[in-house]
Amino acid sequence: MKEIKLFIRPLSLFSNIHVGPYVEARNHLNYLEIASLHIKERSKELVQKAKELAQSKAPLEFNKPAIKKAVADFVLGAEKLDKMIADKAKDADIIKALSGLHDVFHQIVGLCKNPGNEKH
Repeated sequence: MKEIKLFIRPLSLFSNIHVGPYVEARNHLNYLEIASLHIKERSKELVQKAKELAQSKAPLEFNKPAIKKAVADFVLGAEKLDKMIADKAKDADIIKALSGLHDVFHQIVGLCKNPGNEKH
């Protein structure tokens, strides 16, 4: 379990945005609306952390095609989200992109918890 935490540690920023002060949100939409405000301030940091994860050396058990693809998708999604924020996209579009990135984050975590199960 320690290796999983070390491998996905660069994504702790997303985890903080994911959990952080939003635990009290009453439903998923409220959570995403609140998170979208926070991500606007930290989107460049999220891109940096996603790239750190992509460039890190994965432990052998996590060096699998499905995990590599999910990490690459996360980097692309973080870059897209950052560009949307820089271009002052509508909040609804930012929330949609953030929700998709949230799903990829959970895919990475799931694949790291079950590295033998490539179909998470």
